[in-house]
Amino acid sequence: MEKVRGKRFNYLFMESTMETTQHSKRFAAGGPGAFRRQRGATLLEGIAFLGIAAIILIGALALFTNAFRGAQGNQLTEEVNGLQAAIRKVYEPGAGMETNLEAGTSGLIQAGVVPNTLTVTGTTITNEWGGAVTVTWNAGDNAAEISYTDVPQPQCIAALTGSGDNWSQVGTASGGLTAPPVNATTAASDCGTSSNTLEWEFTN
Repeated sequence: MEKVRGKRFNYLFMESTMETTQHSKRFAAGGPGAFRRQRGATLLEGIAFLGIAAIILIGALALFTNAFRGAQGNQLTEEVNGLQAAIRKVYEPGAGMETNLEAGTSGLIQAGVVPNTLTVTGTTITNEWGGAVTVTWNAGDNAAEISYTDVPQPQCIAALTGSGDNWSQVGTASGGLTAPPVNATTAASDCGTSSNTLEWEFTN
């Protein structure tokens, strides 16, 4: 009888030991504690991924913004070059140009030579920022003058630095006019506000 009890006790002890060992193995392989550790690691990885994605997105947005501003500056340069060519085409050099430009932009509008990137409403021309585009004769400088108002600072700087020697003088209403080329430092100083008036002059 004692032997039977002893064997049964040994059996129960061995069974309990085996269950404990199995639980330990399951815990080590991926039990609740391991799951918590794994979940914590996944959360940290997710946060890191979002941080990297945000940095990439901000960098891409900055590149896109700079490219867009550069494109607008290039468009502005092309517009004024187009207006200059239109003036030379429509108005004869000398006194004829002076007389016709004193009438403003109406002659260019009637001739249909205003660049299509500008907006024509009646006898007025506006740029993409809603500012006025005027073409006049500057008697003091004896030159034709084109002006743009309400030009943002980045596009103002790009337009000034991009102006070539086909202009006798370029600049802003606040900074004054100078013969091109205009360096970046001067352009940044002249385009000192968020809304600038740009001016280009050329002679016959």
